[in-house]
Amino acid sequence: MGWPEDRLAGAIGCVSFGVMAFAGGLWGVLGCRSRRHVVAAAAVRWHALGIGAAAIVTLWVQVAADWPMWSIPAGWGVLALLLLGSAAGFVVAALRGALT
Repeated sequence: MGWPEDRLAGAIGCVSFGVMAFAGGLWGVLGCRSRRHVVAAAAVRWHALGIGAAAIVTLWVQVAADWPMWSIPAGWGVLALLLLGSAAGFVVAALRGALT
């Protein structure tokens, strides 16, 4: 494991987690009048943790399997798309009132 892989996975994990956590936190603060918006914002924040963890897991798998560096964004991209789809489903359910 060299520096480029560490920095790529760290950048992917930190930036993706930070953007989603910021959006969920800001939504939670600005949407505090409605319980549905607060629940939807919490779902976004929890999924942000999952996306950040997916970057770390992708780095571990890449190192353990000795795969090339391009496998980090490829593997993380698949996991991130699945988690983004899940987050969208939870947000829609929360805004409809199914999670409150």
